[in-house]
Amino acid sequence: MAPDSPSRILFRTWSYSSAGTNSRRGFRSGDRNCRVIDDFELAEHFENHSNLNNRTPTCLISTTDDPVRALRYAINLQAQGEDDNDVHISIIRSNRYVRGENFATLFDPENERLFKTEFLFFWEIKPTEILHVVSLDTLVGNGLLNRFKVLDPEYWVGGTLPLLWTVRNEICRNNEEAWSRGDRSTWPERSGRYVAAIAKCFGNGAPHRAIASLTWHHGTHFKPNNYENWGLDLRVRDAIQEVLDRNGNSRWYDQWCGELASV
Repeated sequence: MAPDSPSRILFRTWSYSSAGTNSRRGFRSGDRNCRVIDDFELAEHFENHSNLNNRTPTCLISTTDDPVRALRYAINLQAQGEDDNDVHISIIRSNRYVRGENFATLFDPENERLFKTEFLFFWEIKPTEILHVVSLDTLVGNGLLNRFKVLDPEYWVGGTLPLLWTVRNEICRNNEEAWSRGDRSTWPERSGRYVAAIAKCFGNGAPHRAIASLTWHHGTHFKPNNYENWGLDLRVRDAIQEVLDRNGNSRWYDQWCGELASV
């Protein structure tokens, strides 16, 4: 059965050069002096954490519930010179996070929308909260860029990934084209199988249904008219489940946390 307290499936993309202490066994923030901090100091930590050029250690550790964002960042790290084997995505199951947009509402309201899919941890992410770790090398070897072509830098003019919103818009355009030009009667099933295939690139032991559901939720940004009224959302969900059941990849936490994609 599912636990009493709500948890989320979250993703942290990292390499050994990332801020703080990062490993397959968990994460520690750059500022390791665990203490109670007041709102003034917290605002300072959040400001420093939000500055990509900042080198001052903070108490915050970033994660996201958006697999597309996590994957894009991993590929960008590789493009910046990191070895594929040194770039990883850790999948976390926890309820100890704080929503990034809540911090932004207090400390940076003009940029609140930028933190919609960010979830922050104070001081550490514990080993017991790590469900799965996969390297970019494994993801690519399992066919990620063949299945999710918009994440392949060679898909784009210039051979580099554009900004995240541009990637999302292209995914939306492709989904809309699949609806308008393909067989609409099978579109939900094809869509479900598509994101399930992407999720399976994370390898055995990963929470595949949650990954697939969250990829669909954050990646599609296209819904035909009467999407919910016609039950198309349920058919996408059932198609994901069918693929995973067929391969013996369903787990109770996977199924339960996957439902958070619709929250």
